[in-house]
Amino acid sequence: MPESGLGEIQTLAMLAPLVLGQAANLGAATAFAHMDPPTPWVTWALTLWNVSLNQNLLHPATAPVVRNIEQLVISWLAPYFGMQGGHMTPGCTVANLTALWAARENAGVTEVIASEGAHLSIAKAAHLLGLRYRTIASERTGAMIAEALEGDLSRTVLVLTAGTTSGGRLDPLTLAGRAGWTHIDAAWAGPLRLSARHGDRLAGLERADSVAVSAHKWLFQPKESAFVLFRDVASAHAAVSFGGGAYLATPNIGVLGSHGAAATLLLATLLACGGTGSPAGLTGVWKWPSGWRSSLRRMRTWNCWPDRRRAS
Repeated sequence: MPESGLGEIQTLAMLAPLVLGQAANLGAATAFAHMDPPTPWVTWALTLWNVSLNQNLLHPATAPVVRNIEQLVISWLAPYFGMQGGHMTPGCTVANLTALWAARENAGVTEVIASEGAHLSIAKAAHLLGLRYRTIASERTGAMIAEALEGDLSRTVLVLTAGTTSGGRLDPLTLAGRAGWTHIDAAWAGPLRLSARHGDRLAGLERADSVAVSAHKWLFQPKESAFVLFRDVASAHAAVSFGGGAYLATPNIGVLGSHGAAATLLLATLLACGGTGSPAGLTGVWKWPSGWRSSLRRMRTWNCWPDRRRAS
């Protein structure tokens, strides 16, 4: 660390060859397997806005509009997955942990079953939550063999993967509902549900109790962006909420405390691309939720800076 600051311009000149010049080119054709897509430029602008305003979604007072933007985006996306609602997370590692946490609290589960191709975050979450973890027989590609699922699963979280990390394989989603709680890790393939042509590839997903989707994959969002959805969002959020304390005006839902405004980037992408220009390159017309224009118009009437306006 230098004893004296270099100044902003010299700092940028020094860092540019490192940060820009030596970064991995994740937009190259050879980077496809990494699932780290190039991002729409509209998200670059929103990122600048976010960091300059530094909103904190833990408190309504420190994020008066962005909390509502997150709820709006989730309300648009949740019906595609047959879910009631949910919230955003930094990635599907946290989304999966949140879903299994809700399962433990609401369904009284004691174990987690997944395929051999399940993401390592599932085993992590089970370990952190004190749940037994086991894998069942899978195909060579890592997808679950349906016939291997046997026995009493009433105290089990069945995790089905929609898009395995190594091969993009789908577990049999028709197994959803066979256990005390079904969670679908749709980090990779989840956005297919937005496609008129390919959405039925994920048929059965709507029977799950929870779904995790990475927006920083096929929704082309910058890291870190994902969301967890629940079929019964009220009971799930109640199970993973902590409230009270002198500094919390509303309950803190989920794993995160202070966190930023990732939903604004996702909103901008959905608005800019629309249905036929879906950022995930999905074909077919995306049917927009009814009333979306009026929802945004109401947001423009919100008083984001009440003290500043009174002062003027």
